[in-house]
Amino acid sequence: MAEGQIDTTCIRQVEWQAHPGLDMATVATRKTYAISEPRVRLYGNVAVVTTLVKTSGTLQGKPFNVSERQTDVLHWQHGAWKVVLAHETKIAPL
Repeated sequence: MAEGQIDTTCIRQVEWQAHPGLDMATVATRKTYAISEPRVRLYGNVAVVTTLVKTSGTLQGKPFNVSERQTDVLHWQHGAWKVVLAHETKIAPL
């Protein structure tokens, strides 16, 4: 992660708040992960990327299958793109 990165991923954020110090690798298993519908908008040295993300797996032993709209904000610095914000919003299954 880039210095100063903020990750507001819904599932992880809820689990971290509910269980401080929780290692998601021990309770979540991703079975599928598909990204589609990419859209990139450039604003100088900042890029905003939106995508549709579909993922399934298990979380604390319970199956999940979700669709989310993901937005990533990247900043061009020192010759590379650095993620400064990642946000996912759960949407109704498509």
